[in-house]
Amino acid sequence: QDTTVLTEPMEDPQEEYRKAQHALKTSLFQWTPDWLSASHHFDHAGKGFKLKQQYDEAIQSYTEAAKAHLKADQSTSAAKSYEEIADILVKRNVDNAKIDKVTIGAICEAFENASRILTEDSDLQRASNIELKAAKAFEKIYSKVAENTNSIGADSDTILEILKVTTLKQFMSACEKIVRSEKAAFVFDAFPACLGFCLRIGDYNRGIDMLNRMIKIYSGMNQKHRLHQCYLSLVIVHLKRNDAVAARNLFSENLNDTDYLRSSECEAAENVIRAWEARDEEAVNKSVKNHAINSLDRQVVLLARSLNPYKTAGLHKKQNNITEDMSKVTMMPNQPPQPPPPSKLDEPKPVEAIPQKDADTNGTEKAEIDQVAPEPTATSIPTAEPEQEQNCVNQSQIEKVKNENVNDNEVSGVNTQEGAGENDDDLDFLM
Repeated sequence: QDTTVLTEPMEDPQEEYRKAQHALKTSLFQWTPDWLSASHHFDHAGKGFKLKQQYDEAIQSYTEAAKAHLKADQSTSAAKSYEEIADILVKRNVDNAKIDKVTIGAICEAFENASRILTEDSDLQRASNIELKAAKAFEKIYSKVAENTNSIGADSDTILEILKVTTLKQFMSACEKIVRSEKAAFVFDAFPACLGFCLRIGDYNRGIDMLNRMIKIYSGMNQKHRLHQCYLSLVIVHLKRNDAVAARNLFSENLNDTDYLRSSECEAAENVIRAWEARDEEAVNKSVKNHAINSLDRQVVLLARSLNPYKTAGLHKKQNNITEDMSKVTMMPNQPPQPPPPSKLDEPKPVEAIPQKDADTNGTEKAEIDQVAPEPTATSIPTAEPEQEQNCVNQSQIEKVKNENVNDNEVSGVNTQEGAGENDDDLDFLM
């Protein structure tokens, strides 16, 4: 048996395009253009140009084909032609890293034309598929631009922002049309894809809104397992936003669902919340490795693995330790500055004690041991007598000495030899 696949040879796209133009002409025997034949030839011409990588000619052929299909009341075929134009623009520009505002606008226009035609034809299911395809295409472009910002140039931030807004717009529009079409089978693709992109770009508020909508849809569809996964995903997103109160309240509210209470998702959520509230980084890392969490959407799993009670709250362990250590050595506002340590050159050399007898006012004699003052040097200042020292110390200096817990007898001016010696030691730093 011959298994050779016989394919019809494709005619020259230029010839197909010429036939299409000829079908649009009118004559004595053809009063109106043959839009049906013209659309057929334009489609073949666009396909041929696309295979030959003559993208400009292909785009022109498909544009004329879309117009001819609309004239022939073939809305589905017209939308297909616009979809082909969008695919060519994505392939030609994205593969060659030629992304700019004009290209993004042309791609968006082609997809929107296709979606608009199907929406006007009340085919919401196919319209949502077109917009979902557009959203995924823009998400792919966003990833490529984010990875190669240097090749884009100085407008990379602006282009990324435009791609972000456009992608979200296509995702949200696709989800809205799916809800309006009441085609539940397409919910499982569009909504998780939109949720993943929201979490990827850090739009957690929109991600929470999307999860709440998914909860309502899954509750109406009696999808228990997917519903429990949404509960667990919400807990993780709230913790990522450092909102442990909202995560705990949500967990408590969901306990009213007896099926969720017995599920593995409930256990995983409780473990993560407890570890987070205890600020136990190791326990958090261990709890997010649960099988129930690993079964969630990819972006939610990545979000769970990045949870850190210190980094998310802006209170890293090392910063806490540094703050505590600095608080111990911080000088009190009322504490005077400490004097600098005395130089070794200023320290008097030890000398032997010489006994000396002095007569006091009562005629009594007593032996005292006095230290012989060293001879003044270039770096030392001779010590003044106690009475002269007290005259030199002003009132502000005495107040500072009081804060240093100087004894009352040292400040009151006692003229005993022992008291004067102590004053000399305490007031050395004031000289």
